[in-house]
Formats: sequence, structure tokens, C-alpha cells
Amino acid sequence: METVRLVTAVASSKGWKMSQMDVKSAFLNGPLKEEVYIVQPPGFEKEGRKHLVYRLRKALYGLKQAPRAWNKLIDAVLAKLGFVKCTVEFGVYVKRTSHANTLIVCLYVDDLIITGSVEEEIEEFKGKMKIEFEMTDLGTLSYFLGLEFVHTHKGVFLHQKKYAHEILKRFQMERCNEAAVPVLPGLKLTEEKEAEVVDGTLYKQIVGSLRFLCNSRPDLSFGVGLISRFMHDPRTPHMAAAKHILRYLKGTTDWGIFFPKADEQNEIVLEINKSAINLSRNPTLHGRSKHIDTKFHFLRDQVSRGKLTLLYCRTEEQTADVFTKPLKQARFDKLRKQIGMSSLEFLD
Repeated sequence: METVRLVTAVASSKGWKMSQMDVKSAFLNGPLKEEVYIVQPPGFEKEGRKHLVYRLRKALYGLKQAPRAWNKLIDAVLAKLGFVKCTVEFGVYVKRTSHANTLIVCLYVDDLIITGSVEEEIEEFKGKMKIEFEMTDLGTLSYFLGLEFVHTHKGVFLHQKKYAHEILKRFQMERCNEAAVPVLPGLKLTEEKEAEVVDGTLYKQIVGSLRFLCNSRPDLSFGVGLISRFMHDPRTPHMAAAKHILRYLKGTTDWGIFFPKADEQNEIVLEINKSAINLSRNPTLHGRSKHIDTKFHFLRDQVSRGKLTLLYCRTEEQTADVFTKPLKQARFDKLRKQIGMSSLEFLD
């Protein structure tokens, strides 16, 4: 899901069109290198040769080699078409057709998200894929792995409204009272050994459902992470906190992440730690920070090149607080907006 959000963010910032394709019966395309035999299917045995078996040349659904065989085949086809697999996001393939033109494919088993700077090249790629496999062109990306997409002239809106309603219906919270924040300010949960034990299966189902919803609802991350700590032995206070999140969800089912079109400008990173800012600006401090991973020193190089600007951020303006602590409604609403969240109602 992180990969899908990444590709969506890139495409939306660039103003690129996003399309979707599906491979029909994908696992039946993968050739087998191993020798695999199956008995003749009931009703299709050949008279006088019932003792013989079939050797599989291609994979079948249910065969443990099928996913690997399909992945090798689609990987080879995309490589043949000039794509290079991303070394960090293994489901992303990139093709640079010229200095300015780029084509990106996001692959999840047999579903493809296709985006790029030139629409003609996207259509050309679709045509080549239809030659290789039996494909279904699903047009503009609108629904992918439970994620819903709304395309506007300002950017792309990612949400899970349908799934949110399914959660409320599943746990009989459709008519509950709404809550303004997912976690009450000042709430501190402990193991609560003296409290009454609740249905562990139901509790885990609620937590699991909410965790999937976090793919488009970062405002739920802290609350869901908090109740996830007590899945081994849930008690009444833990269930009450979980249902409070559902009550918040009741009033925000159509909320999601908005990925706006971006202007060409330097990125600004707000950093609360003044020592970290000094470290990024002063190479002489490098010897004191060898324990810090290389990726953090990469930021220092970007600062020196003028591609990043670091500014001091006061504690009360720290956006990350929405992910780390329960907040009062006014501050929660402010930070929720700052992390790029919006509602379908406000798109226009």
C-alpha cells in the first residue's frame, strides 16, 4: 500500500494521468521449469489410458510454484519493454523514454497502475501488454486494492469510504454517536489486569480492520497503534478505546489523503531539534555523529546543495504530534489538515 501511495503522490504532483489494467488468469501464464505432473481430471479420463498422467508446461492456480512463475514472466516482459525495476520498491518499474519523458508501472500480482508524462506512451504500452497477455483495460484509476481514487484538476484524492462503512456495519456501529477525535485527550491505557476481559476475537477483528483503513487515514494511526498493544489480553478500557475510534470514524467516513499538484520549488523540512539543524549545516560535526545512518547524512548534502531548507519548528507547531499523542480537537483538526487530509465534501 505504501508503494501505491508513493506512485499516486508522484503522478499527482506531476499532473500525470493514471490508468489501470488487469491480467486475466495471470497464474496460468507462468511457464514451469520444474517437472510437475497431475492425474487426469475426473470426467476427462481417456479410456484405456487412465493410468497415465499429464505433465504441466504452465502453472495452475493452487500450485505453489504459480506465483513465482508468474512473477518471473511479468518481470521478464517488462524488462524486454525497457523497464527497470526499482531497487527499493520492488513493485515499481520505471522506463525513461527520453530525458524528459518517464513511464511508471506499479505491479501488484496481476493488477497494474500505469502513469507517465506522455499519454501516447501510456497507450502504446497498453497495446504492447495486450499482445503479451490477455488484458482488461480498466481506464482511469478509480479503485485499487480497496483504495478509492478521485481525480480533480487540483490533484488526486485517496480514500476508503466504502470500506469505512463496511467496518461500521460489521461491528454494529452504524447508528453510534460521533466523536470529534479518535483518542480522548489525556487517555493512558495500561494492561488493566483488574478490568473485565472482553471478547479477544472481536477485539482483534476491530484492530485488524482499522489497521487496513490506516492506508488512507493517517489520522487514525496513533489511536490504532495504541489499541494494538493490548491484542494479547484485551480488557474493557481497551475495547472502549477501540469503539471510540469507530465513533470518530462514523463522522469522518469520507475523509482521506489529498495529493495536490506540486510547483517546482525547494522542499522545506521542519526540524524541532536545533542540534540536528546545526549538524546538517556544519560538516565539521560529522565526526561526532558516525553512529547516525548514511541516509541522514544524505540530507546534509542536500542542504549544502540548496535543495533542502531546514527551519526550526516550535513544539506547539510540530505536525508529527498527530501521530504520537492524543490531542484536543482544535489542535487535532489543525494538524490533520497539515498532513494533507481532506474530505470529499471539501474537494470542490
